[in-house]
Amino acid sequence: MEATGEQFDSDKPPIIGLKLKLNHEFPLLSKQIIKPKPSQIFELMPLSARYLKYYIGRKMNKKRPIMDFVNLISAQRMYGCPIGGIGGGTIGRGFKGEFCRFQLIPGIYEYITVPECQFIVNIQNEKNETIFQSVLSTYDKPKKSPVAWEWNVNPEDCEYTALYPRAWTTYDFSLYGVKLTCRQISPVIPHNYKDSSLPCAVFIFTAENLSKEHRNVSITFTWTEIRTGSNKKKVSDKLDLERYSEEHTSGVNLEQIIENTPCTFTIAKKKHENETIHDSYCLWNASKTSAYVWDCLKKHGKLSPDPSLTPPSTEIA
Repeated sequence: MEATGEQFDSDKPPIIGLKLKLNHEFPLLSKQIIKPKPSQIFELMPLSARYLKYYIGRKMNKKRPIMDFVNLISAQRMYGCPIGGIGGGTIGRGFKGEFCRFQLIPGIYEYITVPECQFIVNIQNEKNETIFQSVLSTYDKPKKSPVAWEWNVNPEDCEYTALYPRAWTTYDFSLYGVKLTCRQISPVIPHNYKDSSLPCAVFIFTAENLSKEHRNVSITFTWTEIRTGSNKKKVSDKLDLERYSEEHTSGVNLEQIIENTPCTFTIAKKKHENETIHDSYCLWNASKTSAYVWDCLKKHGKLSPDPSLTPPSTEIA
């Protein structure tokens, strides 16, 4: 793993903040039910009439209402520090490691957990043999998740800390000779509202070798399109993939349409010297070739292009 060049111990979570074990379960369940008091009904009638006019108008134009008080969604006690949130939207993460709430259109929230959007860790010994591989989430494995992928992290050995705009997750893999720390940082920049409002983040992983032997640790980040609307169907015909390479970074852009609005997701990484835009990523299809991603990492500890796929595909890793 590379040193980040920072002169302070930013890997260590702060003393204050939201601190939870990754097996934490909140004792209370909350439901978003609005029941006005009898004395308030008369006062709310003018407001209710204006809202119904707005709601029916949006429905007649086949648009989703920004404030939907007819189909309320109960808040779940699963969320952690969001990505973004200053003004240009958010991508929500659960404290157990899943990507689970998307607000990419102002006022419109998608409460969905996308199992294909994950971090995957691979640990190899000095013989380049994989001794541990897992999705870095302790959220219950969704039924529609890639079949070959494994959720092997012990939640009792992991801790989450959130102090917006940062979050830390520590993974104790001492059984395999490694302690792993993930730092999530959203760009809240003083006097720069434009960039600070973007729903983006930097993830920095630091691995500490606890054994007396050499360890190779690799992190893979996978992403797919976000299925929106009531049917949550795939929108493959609206997707476009584009590789890019700049002076210090390289990555892949995934373009899709969300609520008739163009949206671009980007995975970027630090570019090493003489690295090309074809290195360190591959295209895959979650319904057909997700096993290739898993098996490729388990065998080699890194990705290589899937020979069975040609662009465009619907997922990037």
